[in-house]
Amino acid sequence: MAGRNPEVVAIDCEMVGTGPRGRVSELARCSVVNYQGEVLYDKYVQPKMPVTDFRSRWSGVTRQQLEGATPFAVARLEALKADMGRYHTYDSATDPWLRHAAQLGYDRPKVSLRELSQKLLGRDVQSSQSGHSSVEDAKATMELYQLSQRLRAQDQT
Repeated sequence: MAGRNPEVVAIDCEMVGTGPRGRVSELARCSVVNYQGEVLYDKYVQPKMPVTDFRSRWSGVTRQQLEGATPFAVARLEALKADMGRYHTYDSATDPWLRHAAQLGYDRPKVSLRELSQKLLGRDVQSSQSGHSSVEDAKATMELYQLSQRLRAQDQT
């Protein structure tokens, strides 16, 4: 099927705070979606250090969700299955085609997923009172990636 790349996935993570005053960020939820936006992986992950700030307002992660969560080392193998160093990565926050399509200036080094989703997909993400959803964010990222690929292709014709 043309235009469908089984090798492309979008990953989004939610972080909690560990260490003094919760200033160290550690993984607490990992979500992976495929090119079609189907969820391949979505698990809560037990941070290595004790959580001192759940950052629930932003992360959406609660103490109860981390009870019995998958250990980090296990989650890394399950979600990534390989060393990430050999893969190409893409960050919608720095994509010049998306920035141009959204009619945003170039004076900021990064544009938020929330802003890009609103302007280009017509959808609100990261707006829930109960925090972010890494599945919702990964799906939005995949849609933005696909839009960027179409914009690049149009630019080359």
